[in-house]
Amino acid sequence: MVEKTEEISGQVPLDLPQKKKKEVVVFDVFEAIRQVERELEPLLASWADQDDFTSKIVNLWRTLQEICSRDEDAALAVGMIEREGKYSVKHPIDTAVICEVTLKNQDMAPDARCSVLSASLTMNIAMTQ
Repeated sequence: MVEKTEEISGQVPLDLPQKKKKEVVVFDVFEAIRQVERELEPLLASWADQDDFTSKIVNLWRTLQEICSRDEDAALAVGMIEREGKYSVKHPIDTAVICEVTLKNQDMAPDARCSVLSASLTMNIAMTQ
């Protein structure tokens, strides 16, 4: 038995499947880099007490690589626009972003950029103690 449905004031009949709205996920580069700052600051402040310091630095530079791969222009802009935060934390991140973009554009493999990005992220370690 097929039931007939009526349109009520321009609405779609209830028995017809409705199109699902696509969710638009916006990646906020500025917030992503702020999160890297929030993770880097305590890491640098207590690096000697960290058993897994190296792996945490590696995770942060991989995160920065991902951020830069999504929108390198915005990642570079963060260093020019964002003024809040500690210099000892912001400067290494800004440097790492510049190094990532430059080396990527020179076709250096992602893992080959590891030492440069790790050095960038830890360059101000003495300033955080």
